[in-house]
Amino acid sequence: GYTNETPTQQAVWVRVENTATGCINYGTFDLLVEEEAIANAVAGPITLCDDQDGVNDGVANYDLTQLDAIVLGTQDPAQFIVQYFTEDPELNGNQNPIADPVNFRNEGEPGGQTIWIRVYNNATIGLCSGYTSVDIIVEERPEPVIQGGTICVDFLTGEVIRTHTLDTGLNPASTYQWYFNGT
Repeated sequence: GYTNETPTQQAVWVRVENTATGCINYGTFDLLVEEEAIANAVAGPITLCDDQDGVNDGVANYDLTQLDAIVLGTQDPAQFIVQYFTEDPELNGNQNPIADPVNFRNEGEPGGQTIWIRVYNNATIGLCSGYTSVDIIVEERPEPVIQGGTICVDFLTGEVIRTHTLDTGLNPASTYQWYFNGT
């Protein structure tokens, strides 16, 4: 292996010989050593509740730029740029970043999706990049269906003769707060 002797950029000379003819040629190229970008991991997944657009469809808006400070860490945001993708940018040549990360909406993936994050060093020729990802999960709002019923009480003694269980049909891990007449 070769270790450069000059920081950031060094000219490397090459001698090429055709062993069949004995012809020799010389050339040079610049070896660039650029500061790497680091994409710090986001603790996730990020869980959101379905937004209040009137449709309980597992779709919500999220401001992805809220993650910039976490992803950048101590890197200067003037020099290191953050981009967000719905497809792995390492597989698609960093094409098609999310156009409006402030108003991202997971319409193509109800319930949630993986967001890939690229950080690149804007001050380098090669735009050295670092990558990470985070899952966004959109939980649908609970929509209980409660069957009404009758409770029978002995008018004289106040003893409950027949009870009625209100069953929401929701996940047993759900918590409830009951109101009478809206209060």
